[in-house]
Amino acid sequence: MSGTGEKTFSPDSAITREQMAVIMQRYAQRLGYTLPVARKAVTFTDENQITGSIKGAVQRVQQAGIMSGKGNNRFGPKDSATRAEAAVVLRRFVEVVIDRDTAGGWGQNDAGRWLYYLDGKPVTGWKQIEGKWYWFDAAGLMQAGGWKQVGDSWYYFYPDGSMAVSTKVDGYEVGPDGVRKEKE
Repeated sequence: MSGTGEKTFSPDSAITREQMAVIMQRYAQRLGYTLPVARKAVTFTDENQITGSIKGAVQRVQQAGIMSGKGNNRFGPKDSATRAEAAVVLRRFVEVVIDRDTAGGWGQNDAGRWLYYLDGKPVTGWKQIEGKWYWFDAAGLMQAGGWKQVGDSWYYFYPDGSMAVSTKVDGYEVGPDGVRKEKE
């Protein structure tokens, strides 16, 4: 890890998100790990605010799935990293970089959206987890909180993301397969 200036280290300063990205990328290098490319590179709307020498590290940790945007396609490079963000980054680093063959389970991106990982990659499409059905879009984001059209059918997803089955929602009958029956 290098300093914050030519002759300064600033050990008591808050860490920015871009600094955290470069630290994680350098840490992987130091340990002899290669950051996997598990996602397409994202062009963040605030990319021009990322320090030039750090842009590559930000892209590598984003593509590895260690860090993601903050919502509205922003990375927030100069924002201080929260304790929660640091915890998530460390967890993802261990799962995705150190033990990527067993990386799995629920994960939350920096914008607060939920994903489910299997073999180190986000699940897309339908997935049954602990007896409940969930739908994950093409980016792996769990759908939650309302009616969603999947193919030609409509499904209702509770705020926790689980699909409604064998019930009535908003005046519609929902079958055991989760499909909304049209009102007669």
